[in-house]
Amino acid sequence: MFLWFAVNVDEQLCPLKRRVQAVSAQLNAQNQALTLPFHVSLRISAPVDDAKWEAAVDAAASYFASLSPFEITPDCIEQNGAIIWLRMAENEPLSEIHRHLMDDLQKRFAMPPQPFDDRFIFHSTLFMDDGTQTEAAYALLKDAPFPGKLTANQFFIGASVTGIPGDYREIRTVNTF
Repeated sequence: MFLWFAVNVDEQLCPLKRRVQAVSAQLNAQNQALTLPFHVSLRISAPVDDAKWEAAVDAAASYFASLSPFEITPDCIEQNGAIIWLRMAENEPLSEIHRHLMDDLQKRFAMPPQPFDDRFIFHSTLFMDDGTQTEAAYALLKDAPFPGKLTANQFFIGASVTGIPGDYREIRTVNTF
């Protein structure tokens, strides 16, 4: 099983999501980023032993429930290969959550580090396809407006059997208070 962890920002990015949906339709693109609610990724998805994944989900959910809401500042829209994302400014709460997810889940559930985890870029993926429409989509999205602040007060935990983008599903939502 593969697990991923994120901050839910779908409602907060609703106008931007509508624009992304329109661009995806205009280009007739299979935008895999639209298979999940818009979210700020907290670490690269990672494999976990099938016998341990439920305990790992429970541990992450307990951790998220212990957090207080905090702000995230969107920075800019960037293209990174076949992905277009809204990059987030790194801050202490995001960094601490990433470190916790890396250290705790590796130690307790043998979830290994993944490429880029050591230089993680917090982001919300807006567009991801096979690479054929990325340049055109970026040209249409690069100047799209986005909010100056987002509130992190709800977290997603998702899973995939294959680890392939587009195959992930939300399996738990955790609210902070």
